[in-house]
Amino acid sequence: MNLISRLSNVYGPPDCANPAAYLEEVARLVRGFSTAEQDKAGDVLLRGHRGRQFPTPHEIVAACEEARKAGAPVGVIRSAPFQHPGWAHEDIAIADRLIVSEIGREAADNGWSLGLHDFCRYNHRLPNVHEKARIIREAREFDEAYAACCSGRGGALGEALRKLGESMLSSGRSKPI
Repeated sequence: MNLISRLSNVYGPPDCANPAAYLEEVARLVRGFSTAEQDKAGDVLLRGHRGRQFPTPHEIVAACEEARKAGAPVGVIRSAPFQHPGWAHEDIAIADRLIVSEIGREAADNGWSLGLHDFCRYNHRLPNVHEKARIIREAREFDEAYAACCSGRGGALGEALRKLGESMLSSGRSKPI
């Protein structure tokens, strides 16, 4: 599991106007550190970061530098920009080709095309009938949770979750179900 995923699992999304852009900037800042250094930095942050907010870019880079100085085993340093799993250009191209199909038209008409695209990016194939049902269910659950956040029923993190949902929708999802 990569550094940003680990931090997101513990601290949730960053509290800012565009959490996705924030995470991309952090990923850009840490891409020169090896996987081992990032793992060590994650350990340092998870043990030492105070508060419930997502760590600042400065804290994350400082932890990576601390891990490097501590002599974490140096692995292969990424030469290409950091990519979340499934977000490589090849993965996106495969998904783009796959969704130009009958199931892709159905997904677009019914508001679950982002879920279908995500599935195709990660799996390099179209879903079977059971996987399709799960994608539709998850799209509906997202829409219901997003609607709850938009109407003020999102709880303590409702506003942050609304902003995250908004950024997700603006990045590819055409309409709620």
